[in-house]
Amino acid sequence: MKKKKKKVTKQLSFVVLLIGVLATAVLLLDAFEVSGNVVSGLKVAFGGEIRSEGGIVQIVLREYKFNLLLSIALVLPLLAGIINVIVPSKLG
Repeated sequence: MKKKKKKVTKQLSFVVLLIGVLATAVLLLDAFEVSGNVVSGLKVAFGGEIRSEGGIVQIVLREYKFNLLLSIALVLPLLAGIINVIVPSKLG
């Protein structure tokens, strides 16, 4: 019974890690589109500028500042998954 429980706990740890990696991978996806310019999740979370494309002069359409809460929300699942795999589970 103990071996089976240990095996299930180990499998569950890797599932949690996989979910954390997938949740953090959302940073790489496109967040939304503004005036034909696609904004990535990295720009929204960590800051950046959206510039108009084409022509000689580029105009800054929008500037995003560092967003601490969004960064935590996107990175925390990955950290939880890593901690769950590294630290043996004492719960349950």
